[in-house]
Amino acid sequence: MSKGRDRSVYRKDGQWHNKRNDAKKSSSVHATQRDAGDAAKRMLTNQGGGELTIMRRKDGKIRSKDTIRPGNDPYPPKDTEHWMIYTRWKVLNILQCALFIAYI
Repeated sequence: MSKGRDRSVYRKDGQWHNKRNDAKKSSSVHATQRDAGDAAKRMLTNQGGGELTIMRRKDGKIRSKDTIRPGNDPYPPKDTEHWMIYTRWKVLNILQCALFIAYI
């Protein structure tokens, strides 16, 4: 269920809008989806967390939905969207350690 502090990022008139769900006007307008999403995440973090919904460019369907901490998600899903970033970082860290040990 959407709460007032939750935010949506969507495209309108060729620009990306960051809007609080209970507001009439956008909080900020950006040239790129990434900039609008980053601004929405910062605002949600400053407001105490909540749900961020990012819409697709062409069809307006939900592209990404994420809970920004310290939001309260009673049933957090297994994160399938961000796991690849963590996995790559972990593998690189292991390889660096192995190279360091082999060098010694």
